[in-house]
Amino acid sequence: MTAMEARDVQALERANYASMRSLVAATPGSGLLVRDDVTLIRSRLFPMADMNHACLLRTSPERAGPLVDEIVRYFRRRLLPVNVCLSPACSPDDLPDLLLRRGFRRQESPETWLTLDLPKWQPPPLASDDVECIRVGENDALGFARVYLASFGLPGSLAPMAAMLLRRSLRQPSMRHYLALVEGRPAGVCLWHSHGEIACMGAAGVLPAYRGRRVATSVFIHAAQEAAQQGKKLLLGQTLYPRLAEVLMGHGFRLAFSRTYYAL
Repeated sequence: MTAMEARDVQALERANYASMRSLVAATPGSGLLVRDDVTLIRSRLFPMADMNHACLLRTSPERAGPLVDEIVRYFRRRLLPVNVCLSPACSPDDLPDLLLRRGFRRQESPETWLTLDLPKWQPPPLASDDVECIRVGENDALGFARVYLASFGLPGSLAPMAAMLLRRSLRQPSMRHYLALVEGRPAGVCLWHSHGEIACMGAAGVLPAYRGRRVATSVFIHAAQEAAQQGKKLLLGQTLYPRLAEVLMGHGFRLAFSRTYYAL
């Protein structure tokens, strides 16, 4: 990857985290720290790797070891999982070997990042006739929370708290939340948060019983249409599922790059 391409990756990642400031501000126990040499995001309520990790490590070979030590201390003193996410924008080049020597485990599934040029995009018909997608209002918050938690294997007992937090984020003008219904029943969720003309997809999940029925594709397309209507120029999405990435590329998304998670 050339230096120019690495800068492009860095710009997309930075835009993604800039767009997450509203989400972090609406969620107690969350934090976002952006520095020249690293970006750190954390959430006590949502312990998944995509909400608790360090990324955009950009330092010298001499400073790489101390930076990793600092990352480990940052999460451990908060009793949070320690994850480092490496992309082509990271340096030095031997960071993967350094993390493995420090006891980190490379996760099998890479995180694929895709972009959609909204002004040039011709929206296809929604992926499945029996899937209805709606924008979430306050009355839908509990249903959204239940689907989100179940999609990621989190306890359903957290749903009332998650719904309360969701109602706070619904008031953020830079965010939109969507619920996919199959035969009138909640089946999938996603949201996007934005920074300037870039909208970034997040929190996409589908209940196990509805996977394989193109629910995720339907809600992605619906969210993309609304992002375009809101004047966004670029839609950025991430997924750990290769099949979903292939489907989205069939609907106009382009592969941007991938990131690899390392867990301690």
